[in-house]
Amino acid sequence: MTMMKRTIRYVGCSLPLLGATSACANGEEVEPGAPSQTTQQAPAPSLADLSGRIFRTSDLPSSVPPEVPADVVVTVRFDKRGMIVADTGCNKLTGSARVKGGQLSVLQFAGTEIACDGSELSEGWLSDLLLSEPDVALSQGRLVVDNGEVKLTLDEQGS
Repeated sequence: MTMMKRTIRYVGCSLPLLGATSACANGEEVEPGAPSQTTQQAPAPSLADLSGRIFRTSDLPSSVPPEVPADVVVTVRFDKRGMIVADTGCNKLTGSARVKGGQLSVLQFAGTEIACDGSELSEGWLSDLLLSEPDVALSQGRLVVDNGEVKLTLDEQGS
């Protein structure tokens, strides 16, 4: 298998204005500040709470599109500069992150394009999830990312 590095291709959506709706990469409107069941069940973290932490899935939820391989492991890392780095085993998706009112916003999202067999489907799905301004909740080392369609649970890993 030949590995080839190419250019950045993902673009994110911006933070919603208070009291307004925003259109994101998936074209759906999201009402800012409206709590989902996820944020009602566990405390909403701040970006400082997530900073320096790494989270990884053990299983994908059944709501993931069937084209995404079942054995994909999602890793999400928040660094101390406010950046989020996510991957599904091949390319890294990187962006500037904000968390406000339990809602994650990823700005200036970009990703590498290394040729890996079948990685485009899982990377596209993960990118869509993170760009959808999902609700996030953190409790006992478990991060839940929920956009109303997909509820992804990630467990904290050693840094």
